Amino acid sequence: MRLMLLIRLIFLLLLNGVVLSYAHAASLAYEFSRVSNNSTEDLGRQLSMLVTEQSGGALFTFSNRLGVPSSITDIYFDDASQPLFSSIAYHSDSGAGVSFDSQAAPANLPGGNVIGFLAGFSGDSSAQSVEGGVATKGVMKNGVNSTDEWVSFLGLWANAGSFDGLIKAFADAHFRVGLHVQAIGLAGRSDSYVNQPSPVPLPAAAWLFASALFGFIVIANRRKV
Repeated sequence: MRLMLLIRLIFLLLLNGVVLSYAHAASLAYEFSRVSNNSTEDLGRQLSMLVTEQSGGALFTFSNRLGVPSSITDIYFDDASQPLFSSIAYHSDSGAGVSFDSQAAPANLPGGNVIGFLAGFSGDSSAQSVEGGVATKGVMKNGVNSTDEWVSFLGLWANAGSFDGLIKAFADAHFRVGLHVQAIGLAGRSDSYVNQPSPVPLPAAAWLFASALFGFIVIANRRKV
């Protein structure tokens, strides 16, 4: 009986490892580093990008965690070095209070020329939008603010594109994502940010492991009764 229990626990651990590996491979989170110095506030760890594998491409979802008041108003993708995508365009958002279009203005990340950033695809918040029949005005009002708001862009692979290739391109800085953030803090300054080359741990994966471990303990205790 104990041998069978041990075999089942090993099998569940291996299965859990496979699930965790897939979760890490299919969805990765990145934070950002500041490339300009206009504001006294550094929002690097407040800004987040979740990259999720999709059929035929990758989905980029941006959020602005609760913290310093600010608004992500422009998003840029540098895919010039070794192109992975045939297109990257606005896909969806959290709803009221967020409104984005493809093709940002200016066309390149402000201050991006200092680090050789060259945007091939981009998008920005709309100057005027209609949400539930009510007109909302202002780029910053329609950006991703430090609440529960988010916006996503869908990239479709070019011939050489793949999710593994994208992760490697992030690490090698051959693919970069830039954000222009406005209305930062009380002074209302703006700054530009570029993604960090390495992903940060996903909390969901840790919870998945913890829940699986708890399940193993419950099974073991029931076997003793």
